[in-house]
Amino acid sequence: MENKHLFVDDLEIESKQHLKRSFHPPEKVGTVLQPDSPWEDKSGCACPMVIRAPDGTLKMWYWNSKDDLNDLYATSEDGLNWEKPILHLAEIDGNTENNKVQTPGRIGPGAVFYCPESTLSEGDDTLYRTVSWIPGGEWRQRYLPIFSPDGFNWHTAANMDEEPGISDGVGDTGTFLVADEAFPMMREDVPGRYVAFPRLHATVGRFRRRAVGMTFANSLPNRARLMLDWPRPNLVLAPDLVDDEMARERLDKAYADGIIHYNDPVDQHCEFYTMQPWAVGNVFLGALYIFDVSMDMYKHSMWNQHGIMETQLVYSRDLVHWDRLGNRQPWIGRGETGEQDCAMIHFDSVPIRVGDWMYQYYSSGNLPHPSVDQRWLIEQRRQIAAGKRHPLQAIGCVRFRPDRYVSLAAATRVGRVITKAVTVDDSRLLVNCDATGGELVVSVLTERGRPLKDYEQSQPIQGDQIETSVSFSKPLADLMGQRVKLRFTLQNAKLFSYSWEN
Repeated sequence: MENKHLFVDDLEIESKQHLKRSFHPPEKVGTVLQPDSPWEDKSGCACPMVIRAPDGTLKMWYWNSKDDLNDLYATSEDGLNWEKPILHLAEIDGNTENNKVQTPGRIGPGAVFYCPESTLSEGDDTLYRTVSWIPGGEWRQRYLPIFSPDGFNWHTAANMDEEPGISDGVGDTGTFLVADEAFPMMREDVPGRYVAFPRLHATVGRFRRRAVGMTFANSLPNRARLMLDWPRPNLVLAPDLVDDEMARERLDKAYADGIIHYNDPVDQHCEFYTMQPWAVGNVFLGALYIFDVSMDMYKHSMWNQHGIMETQLVYSRDLVHWDRLGNRQPWIGRGETGEQDCAMIHFDSVPIRVGDWMYQYYSSGNLPHPSVDQRWLIEQRRQIAAGKRHPLQAIGCVRFRPDRYVSLAAATRVGRVITKAVTVDDSRLLVNCDATGGELVVSVLTERGRPLKDYEQSQPIQGDQIETSVSFSKPLADLMGQRVKLRFTLQNAKLFSYSWEN
């Protein structure tokens, strides 16, 4: 719904009084899927990619590494209890009795999209789509689109080996967006129908770090070129020295708690592993993967960097300029020592609405980023095989009420916020608020800020309301086409968003 408006910043606000902007991280539900089937490596599963099918069923693709990196498939009716159907499509250890799908390259780790509105021009075999990381070859590392007519059998475009896709210095993780009815991005400030966020590298201070890039591909009449032509990615988000200071604090605590095994103050710094974006109305949000590096393992003749990871929430109005929400607090934070997600939170899914909640799935790990003490790792795998401890990775879930990322909150003192002028182009005004123990009143003003007759004050709104209609003495439909401002007056209440609807 493009007419939905969040209060993440003051861009659409003319004035506000006695209101505090507050950040609302989600609550953890816990582990919802783990490797418990005979064909799965019991050490862990990761990278949940979740969509809703037309019949309401939730579909998840996820990774498991038995015999190879496998893309597996699960379904759920309620978002919490997941089933792994036997597909008989691909072999694991020489047997097809499993839930593995057929794919030329790994699915994701970015979101999978269901695009029925595009199949008329782009083909029935592109109903499902994502961008897949494909290593090696002339371009070393690159992302290419993969498509599926059913979510089970995936294919690339023709002449895959000859296509650079998204390359030119990208890393091995990245995500993308696609514009459809559920993802309203057909706006002048959005550069293309498909927008990708590959991992790039940026030098900040004395470290060359993982960072987030952006590039785009327009939908072309030539179906053979669908999602193949991407300009060189540009850097859009990189860590700064404040991130390093916060990383040092987190790393020292993780080391003291025994979560990480190596910690060298000379190497400590922050990197952005990648970012999973989504849209709410006219705002783009992103789960940014914060990778705190505790040691460069090359100095020990080992591979990669040791560290921990969690996610923060970022937002943008144009997909190029991004800012942190919540003063860099975690969006999904790591758990306590010994918990399933004490070391790693990463590869978040796009949030999915289930009833009155939004569910977001993520890879939860108690294993630090690669290059740990191998004797310790062997012992953990032995205990997992014996059923004496939980997996190193599993699929976790958090939940939050729809659109409740940030609020404007008033206590006992009355607070007010007035929006900039908007055009009334729908007949209903909806608000998302928590006025438990308080109330919210809406007024419609002229462009000059004077109350409009018959719209001076709405019926008071009380209680916890996700999408409640605002009532005036006359219908809002009578104001269609007029330029107005909205004034929200609240006491002991939180205001999260408002939207227009027919």
